[in-house]
Amino acid sequence: ASDPLVASYKRFVFKNAEEGGGGMTNYGTLELWHRWREIALQGGLKRCYSRDDKDKIKKVMQEAEVQAFSAITSGSDIHQIDLSFKSAVEQELALLGTKKP
Repeated sequence: ASDPLVASYKRFVFKNAEEGGGGMTNYGTLELWHRWREIALQGGLKRCYSRDDKDKIKKVMQEAEVQAFSAITSGSDIHQIDLSFKSAVEQELALLGTKKP
C-alpha cells in the first residue's frame, strides 16, 4: 500500500463480482485510502486510538490480510477472490470507524 502522507491514491477498478462482472467498482478502496490518510496526517494509529484499540486494529487487519491472500493462493475462482477482497476492505473501514482522529 502507498504511504498516504506522500503518495496519491492509485486508482483501482475491478469488475463487480456481485453484478456478474458487468459493472465496475473500487470496493471502497478510495474511501479506505482517505481514512488512512486522515489518520496519517494526525500522527498515525498511536496518536488517534487508545493502545487497546490500536492493537485490536493491527490484529484484525493482519488476520483479514491472511484470509484475503489465502483466497488468492488457494486457487479460488475470481468471484470468491473479489468478494473476499471486498469483505476485507469493508471490515477495515468498519474497524477504523468514521470518527475524526
